[in-house]
Amino acid sequence: MSISINYIDVLAIQDTVENPEIQLAPLSEPAPIEFTMETPGWYVVAIIVLILLVWVIIKSVERYKANAYRRDAVNQINEIEKSFSNIKNPLYQVSVVLKQVSIISYGRALTADLYGDQWLEFLESKCKHTPFANYKTQLKDGLYKDINVDKAEVKHIFSLSKKWIKHHA
Repeated sequence: MSISINYIDVLAIQDTVENPEIQLAPLSEPAPIEFTMETPGWYVVAIIVLILLVWVIIKSVERYKANAYRRDAVNQINEIEKSFSNIKNPLYQVSVVLKQVSIISYGRALTADLYGDQWLEFLESKCKHTPFANYKTQLKDGLYKDINVDKAEVKHIFSLSKKWIKHHA
């Protein structure tokens, strides 16, 4: 087998090595694939997403309505807090709001007859980090007697009460 190389072939090889673009023809690209939502899978995905969206909205509205008593109670505490220097016994009013919230949440049979240490233990058991027992004397004596309570302690009791209302289980 003999290989014969002529001068033209050598020039063609040399041109191709030095300049490879000469040999390439333009690429023929296929037409772009159009993206459409016409396949049945997209309809299924759209229906599932729509159902989930409606479910989330319904649950959010239900949760909002179910927590209306919490918002009302926090607003009552805020009103008591704003005018607590003009109110004769603000701790009594805070205790009334807490009792109302507990009756709504846990039922009258469980919470209506609680008082004193049992009441404070109940409050602490239903929400973490609400140490009502630290203010036992203020809360117990403040309900029935006209005692002078430090304003800072009263403000802390207000904040504990709001925290309990917002986060009780």
